[in-house]
Amino acid sequence: FLSRQGGRDFVMYVRRLSNAFLLSRHDACFVGQYRRYQRSRCIKSRDDGKLITSACFGASDRYSLELTIPTPEDMEDIGGLLSVNSLPGDVILLDGDLGAGKTCFSRGFVRAKTGLPDERVTSPTYLLSNAYSVDSNLKVYHMDLYRLSGNGDDLAPLDLENVFEDGISLIEWPSRLATKPETRLDITLTIESAVDGDVGQSDDENEDCKSRRMRLDPHGVRWVERLEFLEREGYFEDLLV
Repeated sequence: FLSRQGGRDFVMYVRRLSNAFLLSRHDACFVGQYRRYQRSRCIKSRDDGKLITSACFGASDRYSLELTIPTPEDMEDIGGLLSVNSLPGDVILLDGDLGAGKTCFSRGFVRAKTGLPDERVTSPTYLLSNAYSVDSNLKVYHMDLYRLSGNGDDLAPLDLENVFEDGISLIEWPSRLATKPETRLDITLTIESAVDGDVGQSDDENEDCKSRRMRLDPHGVRWVERLEFLEREGYFEDLLV
């Protein structure tokens, strides 16, 4: 697991390990690799006689990634990948087209983080929030705010202040939030236009064939560092736009 994998090779590697179950068991190895990367970004070096420091605390929120996600399985695998090394207080906001794969991403994330490859993860459109236990002290909260207006009364039952502090949050339709956490990962999913040659297919068939475009916008040094690490190590290599 510590050896560098190409993006597509890594996706297939994850899938061979039951998509995410064994990946979660390798969390400690991944954390060690990630921490070594963090330290390497903070090493001081000399340039033209002046002591300089790499941009450990200077990473800009303008850094972003765009990926093409060909299949639902790939979408789940990216969710599983981003679950590794996730911590209490992590917030991922999932926005974009209806039916673009927000719940599919969340399913991969939840299954990887809990270590339960068969966990049933569906959109909590009517329940508003589903909670999945990682251990006795940590839960992943999967929320769908589509039916809410965004006023304080609608959001009050979700206890967002405590959830954002103590849990890991995956939130679909985040435009309903009055305020967003300063440290978060924004993911926007769009359905790409049908490819040439699909004219004879029905709309439903075209929709199933279309790949998804994923834009990842990190806010806060913690998220910028994670995405930079994954990009640098080649985990997104074959999916980058």
